[in-house]
Parts: sequence; structure tokens; C-alpha cells
Amino acid sequence: MKIAFDGIVLSKQATGVADITISIINSFVKNFENDEIFILVNNPLSEDVLSRINITNKVKIIQKQLPFLRSINLLWSVFKLNQIIRELDPDVFIESNFTITPFFFPSKPQLVVYVHDVAFLEYPQTVKCITKTHLGLFFKRSLKRADLIWTNSEYTKQRLEKHFKQIIAGKSVFAGSGINSAFLKKRNEVSNLTETNFQVGNLTIDFDYFLFVGTIEPRKNISFLLKLFAVLKDEKKRLIIVGGKGWGKEDKIISDIITTNGYPKDRLVFTGYVKANELVALYKHATMFISTSLNEGLGLPQLEAMACGCPVITPHNSAMIEVVKDAGITVDNWDLNKWEEAIKHLESHKDEYRMKGFLRVQQYDWDETIKKIYSEHLALIHK
Repeated sequence: MKIAFDGIVLSKQATGVADITISIINSFVKNFENDEIFILVNNPLSEDVLSRINITNKVKIIQKQLPFLRSINLLWSVFKLNQIIRELDPDVFIESNFTITPFFFPSKPQLVVYVHDVAFLEYPQTVKCITKTHLGLFFKRSLKRADLIWTNSEYTKQRLEKHFKQIIAGKSVFAGSGINSAFLKKRNEVSNLTETNFQVGNLTIDFDYFLFVGTIEPRKNISFLLKLFAVLKDEKKRLIIVGGKGWGKEDKIISDIITTNGYPKDRLVFTGYVKANELVALYKHATMFISTSLNEGLGLPQLEAMACGCPVITPHNSAMIEVVKDAGITVDNWDLNKWEEAIKHLESHKDEYRMKGFLRVQQYDWDETIKKIYSEHLALIHK
């Protein structure tokens, strides 16, 4: 079988959608060696991606650019990606970036559309204007064209069925995801890390800390996290925030909070993007992972934290309920006192929640997910 992937997100650092795309490709390569894998790109794969993706003789990277306006991905998807698909004539095309551009999209390949969330509908204020416009134009059309709709969680599947009930009716919808195998490999490589201090870039971590991992953007609700940290009044601990700058007015919001008189900004650490081994070390040594996100289609950092033995606390919302509930603590409101109580409880039961987290992570295995979607859906194409 010839399986093609949209690799447009693989030219930058492997976060978010790129991380998931890599995971899916690697699992297909590992488990179905008789299939041919094609990665369709407009720019070369980034060094970060190349270090994580499993390129074998069964994997072919097809890079073709437009002769003009090469930086505009939408134009490439419309005029070049669809052309490559027609020329390649794959059996299956997997779109891991929410949407295809339906203009000129060939009719033959079975189309699998991976849906990460529907935040652009339910939390539009937390999504970039350009992203909302793009999804508004193409998301519904992509669902209509899809032969199989693949969601990252049961939560996303349910929300999709709510908003697109008529389109979804009669279509195959599959829910499943996992943790990047490259991340787990890196976790195992540093599994014996016992030093009381280690380096993250130029920063020496020789102190106790709470940890947050995620892009600095409105949906992550960093303002609440910062306010929460201020009321904890634990002078022995710092708050480390890992993640690149996203969009919106988060810089100003953060600045307004941390420059307030009396705010413990000297115990606040922003690292930006960190390397995989540094991230694993941060997870392993954190007192706990704290997420205050308004909505998550899955909650990959929560799973990564649990995989590294880091207890997790999150809001009681979205997919974080199915990922974290009973394996960590979920808080069902935004009362700072309730959060403080939950954090104290988690600190006093860390070993218990570490073990629960390890057990929960076993349910998120990419190999098992890919084998299931292949046997239940894609194998039928071969017949």
C-alpha cells in the first residue's frame, strides 16, 4: 500500500502537530514495513524533525516548491500538494494538519483527516484570526471529503459530533493517539538521572520547582497560573514555564501581573523552547506539572509528565478529564483556594500519583493505535 502524508508542518521545530505527525509516520514505518511511505513537503525537514523521524528505504521524501510565494503554505497546498498527490497516486493520504484544500483534490486516494480539537469554534478568542479563517473555509469541506475522520481523543470526537452531526453521520470516526516514541526513548536514556542539579541551556537547575510546558498563547491561560503561583507562598519553590512564544497579547498580560508590587518574579523562570533531553530532565525533577489550560484536544504535556513520573494537576475540562482524572488531580473551578488545596494534597501523595500516572500512560501507545486503525479501517482499502 502507498501511504502519503502532508509534511508541511515538518520544516520547523517538532512541537504540537509536527510532533504528532512524526509519531504517526514512525509507527507506520515500524509496524508495516511492506507499505511505502511518502512525505510530501514544500521545504526541507528541519534538523529537529530529522533527528526524530525514522527515515528508511521504505520512506521517500518528495519536496516540490512553487516557483513563487514559497513561504505561503496555503498556496502550496492548493497548487502543488494536490498536484503531487495526483502524480503519486497513493492509496491513502493522511492529513494530520486538520484540513485539506478541496480545490483540485484528487478523488482516488482514501482521505484520512486527523482532527486535534475544535477550539476555533468553542474558544475562538484563543485562536489566531488567520487560523480561524483557514479552518472556517476548509474544515467542513475536509470533513465532507474524508473517508475516515481520526480524532486524538474521545473528547474531540464528541465535540466534533456535536458541531458537525450531519456531516459525521454515516462516516467512520476513529479516536486514538499516543506519546512520541522518540520522547519515550529519550526518557529511558536519562532514566538514571539522579543528580540534584542539571543544566537547561545556560541555566543550572539546583532548586525545587513547579513546571508548566506549552506554547505561550491565550488558550493556555498563563495569567491564572501566574496568579496561582503568587498565592502559594512557598518560597522554597520556583515556577518554570517551558514553551515558545505564541501569539496574542500574552507578553503584556504576563508583564502586568509579574510587575505588580510584591509579585515573586525572582522565583519565575521562562526557558523558551528546550531540547528533548532537557525537557525530560525537567519533567523528572519537578515537584509537579501544573496546567491551567482552558481547553485541550488531548493534553500531550500531561501525558509526557506522567511518563516521566511527574504528578499532574489540571483543570477539570476538555480532554484533560480523560487523560488526567484518577491518574492525577483535576480541579473543577477557578477558585485559587481550591487549587492551593489540591496542590497541597498532590504534594503529600506524590508517590501514589506517580504510580497512577505510569499506569495511565500505558493506554496511550502509538503502535497499538496505529495497528488498530490499520486493521479496522486502512486494511480494507487493500482488499
